[in-house]
Amino acid sequence: MTLTDMAWLDGAWALRDAGGLRMEDGTDAGDAPMPPVVEGVGRVWLPLERLIVRPFRLPLSHPRFVDEAVLAGELEDQTGESPEDWHLAWRAAAVAGEDGGVVGLMAAMPRAWREALDACQPLSAVRVDAVDRLAWRLEEADAVDGVVAVLDADAEGICVGAARDGAWLGVTRVNREGLADEEVCRWVTGALLAMGWTEDMPAVGALDATAAAWFADWRGETLEALPARAQATLRGRPLPAMGIEFRRGDWAARGDREWLRPWRRAAWLAAGLCALWVGGMALEHHRLEREAAVARARILAAFARALPGEPAVEPLAQLRRAAGVSIGEAGNEGSGDAASWLRQAAALARVYERTPWTLEELDWRDGMMRMSGEAADLAALNRIREALARALGREVRLLDTRLGRGKVGFRLEWPA
Repeated sequence: MTLTDMAWLDGAWALRDAGGLRMEDGTDAGDAPMPPVVEGVGRVWLPLERLIVRPFRLPLSHPRFVDEAVLAGELEDQTGESPEDWHLAWRAAAVAGEDGGVVGLMAAMPRAWREALDACQPLSAVRVDAVDRLAWRLEEADAVDGVVAVLDADAEGICVGAARDGAWLGVTRVNREGLADEEVCRWVTGALLAMGWTEDMPAVGALDATAAAWFADWRGETLEALPARAQATLRGRPLPAMGIEFRRGDWAARGDREWLRPWRRAAWLAAGLCALWVGGMALEHHRLEREAAVARARILAAFARALPGEPAVEPLAQLRRAAGVSIGEAGNEGSGDAASWLRQAAALARVYERTPWTLEELDWRDGMMRMSGEAADLAALNRIREALARALGREVRLLDTRLGRGKVGFRLEWPA
């Protein structure tokens, strides 16, 4: 059988499945360990009186600054309990006006319960029965300004709470347990007065006729018959927004990284600016790469038109030399013999393919061709000089050499 919801009420499991509500025998209430959760249960409601539930008010500017460390101190101050023994959850809201601050409601379950519930999969929600029931009643009621009492009765007792502007001032439960109706009502009104509600303020929710008569401004539903506690809790309504969620959501217990929360917005802003900067740099790099590719294509096209059939070793240098020869000074010894210069450039290119070197300068002046560059070593330089002499059909003289940076610099000369 696949179950959908379950609550631990007065030492027994109340289970709801497709066939309706049924009760299972449980363990005694109090400090007994939580019974194993049946596989397939989606939600669990814990009884309010088995938990520590306390209101709080803190001088903070926003509810996001409420964390487990702060509320652990409040728990210890209010109850004397060690926070290490309890798992906390809370609901908080900001208070408008001069007083300001944050008010809310915190609840604590024993750590042993938390460990047992963590082992239950899949489990989507762990809630407090009285808090959810009161939140449902408040959502169903018409909007009320100021403090309002919220009540929800069942055959075993009455869930009692006071709220103001969407924030709980306090929540408790008064169980009948053999008390007369008048005694139950006195306990209920006493609890509300302690929460800040006064008798001239409105009350909403669902009560039997006897309890409703205690309120001068009763605006809720009057019940003819009181349901069982389990039926009042598991009535199939969606989870209320004002409930306390122990496992997830905005009010789940916080981790050790909560000190990062105030800086989260600044970190996201910085990350966004970095992403914009990186994106801009990537676009600029892409634009420059595209322009460089266009420029390389134009240079190679110009080289192919100017020097057809010649290999492009240093296209720009070769084109500059070719342009210089073609517009050489009239009357100069080498002027007008551009074809001879191009033949020598072609010979240089053929030798370069077989024995490469680093070309620094190639100069044609006074009928002599001079070349400077760097070779890997002296043996490579000798191979370059001999290969040039064979390709040019001229004597190639070594003018000088220099050593540095792990290479051999040289200057060669031959008749043009």
